[in-house]
Amino acid sequence: MLMSHAIANLVDNAIKYSGSPSLIELKLEHTTSEIVIRIRDQGIGIVGDELERVQERFYRAKNASTANGSGRCKRTNTL
Repeated sequence: MLMSHAIANLVDNAIKYSGSPSLIELKLEHTTSEIVIRIRDQGIGIVGDELERVQERFYRAKNASTANGSGRCKRTNTL
């Protein structure tokens, strides 16, 4: 359940911060030891010096401060 919420939040953010129309790509890769889910969009992105903070709860990048929502979601889970 937690993983589905994290993925839904990432997709919602991709839609919210990408212009219309835009392409949002979801890709699933797996090996015997891990599953990788990639979500790529054409959104505004996050500048390099803010990337280290994306895992903080409710962190919002400066260039996203005018958009609605509680911040960008990035969650890493080990199953």
